[in-house]
Order: sequence, then structure tokens, then C-alpha cells
Amino acid sequence: MDIRLAIVHMRLRLGYRRVNMRKLNKAFMEARDVKGAEIILVPAYPLLGPVIGYYPEQKARHYMKSYAERLGGPKESHTISVLSKLAGSYGVEVIGGPLIERAGPRLYLTAFHIDNNGFLKGKYRKVMVTKAEKDMGISSGKMATVFQAESGLKIGVFMDEDLFSPEVFRYIQFEDPMIIVGTMLPYDSDYIKSEMLKGFESIKTMNLDAVKSLLWSRALESGLPIVLIGGAVESPTFGVDVAFMPSIVTDPEIGITDRLVKGYDDLEEVFIVEVDPKISRARKCEDSCMNVFKNLCLKELRRKRGLRRT
Repeated sequence: MDIRLAIVHMRLRLGYRRVNMRKLNKAFMEARDVKGAEIILVPAYPLLGPVIGYYPEQKARHYMKSYAERLGGPKESHTISVLSKLAGSYGVEVIGGPLIERAGPRLYLTAFHIDNNGFLKGKYRKVMVTKAEKDMGISSGKMATVFQAESGLKIGVFMDEDLFSPEVFRYIQFEDPMIIVGTMLPYDSDYIKSEMLKGFESIKTMNLDAVKSLLWSRALESGLPIVLIGGAVESPTFGVDVAFMPSIVTDPEIGITDRLVKGYDDLEEVFIVEVDPKISRARKCEDSCMNVFKNLCLKELRRKRGLRRT
């Protein structure tokens, strides 16, 4: 039986929590009640929008601290709290992120998985952190992650710059997922150029040819469909869009076709991707993939032993 995943291709208003909450509530209602989705994929920074590269440096540093959320414990993340209520109300699972996570003195960019009862089931801290993110105090995560849905569907996750790391995707591949999903809004990349959206003078995007090429490469390597969740970012000051990324579904056999890309004219749309767990399977990991996986595990083991000695 196919499992239906709903992708929320929406416009986020920077810093306007209530506006974004209303949009998410409407999207959840459509995804579940109209389109019968079991899992909903939400865009990056779903309540407040992105920070780095969207505010002047001094303001960005302030917002990094004030927007940082704790995941788990008595002081629950506001984003997780809101999405947990939506997940429980509609009986759906939610995957999204990143949000800015505070863990002790460290900050991470963290993706999350909420089950259909509204409980935080898993999280993934972004591994490939950019120079701009490091300069803002973001720490790198240690390991790639695969979320497992209640239906048994295993979902690999990534965030923007992770796309440039075959090692991240090889680890995901080793965990035998059935689909890989990730988020990207225009950002200050160490590898890829930004540019203006075709037909617009003031809306920033990324080099889409390069992004599509990387998505197809990762789909071919893993043998899996890859979903990139994009969207638009609206300035709260001027009420105009300042950034946009398409949402893209990449098929490992046919690549990327126009019908698999949701563009600027499709904003505020909820669209469905169906996955058959019996058919959608990762390619078997070769020796090179196994070696990468073993090296990652050894590094993590050494790190933990080092922490114990201190």
C-alpha cells in the first residue's frame, strides 16, 4: 500500500509566528482532510522563518539567541509544541526543520520528527554547517539520521549544505530508507552561487541547475526518490518576497521533470508524493559505502570514549 506524504510549499513571513501558524493549520487541514496524507513535510524554520542572511549581522545574532529552542525537557520548544498539537489534532506525523536548537551552551540547526500522537520522536542536527553558520555560533551535528514512521516507512533527512556531502547520503543509504527528504531556502552557501529568481529583480534564489544536478546525483547514488522542500520568505517590513526556492521531487529513474517541480506560482499549495515501501528501496551499500559508515562509527566511538576520560 502506498504511503501518502504531503509537502507544504508555502510562503513564510519573517518573524510573524501567528501568520505562519494560521497558514500551517490551513495546510494541515487540506493535507489530511482533503488529500488523505499520513505524513506532512513542513518547510525550514516553519514558525519564524530563517535568520542567517536575512537580517543585519547584529540583529541576526540577537535573533539566533532569542529564537533558539530546547527540544525535550520542561521548557519545550515552541515550534515543537505548536506542531505537536497540529499532529495530534489531525492524527498525522510531521517532519521538518531546521529550527535553531539550544542544547546547553551549543546551538544546532535541527530537523525533527513528531509522531501522530504529538510526541517528539526523533531529531537530526545538521552535519554540514556553513562558514556563515559557524560564525554565528552554530555547531555541527555528528551523525546522519533516518526517521522511522509509524507505518514503517524509513525516511532519510538532510538540510541544504548536506546535499554536497556524499558521506551523509551514504550513511543514510546504509540505514535502508525508502525516501529521502530535505529542506532548502536561499542561504549563504560555501559551494553554490546565489542568483536572482528569473523574471524578478529582488527575489533571491540559488543556482537551480546546480541544485537539480546534485539532487539527481544523490538520487542515482542512493536509488531513492529525493524530495526537496522549498518555499518563499516574505519581508515583514515591506510585505514583499525576498527569497524563493522551488520544491522539487527527484525520481532516480527519470530525474527531474517540470511536473515534479513546484515553482513560484504554486506557493501556498499542498502536494502529495506517494511511496510504496515494498518497491522504493535503497541500493545495496558497496564496500566504499561500508568503509565510510565504519569510519563514521569509529569517530563517534572515539569521541564518546574521550568524553568519558575527561
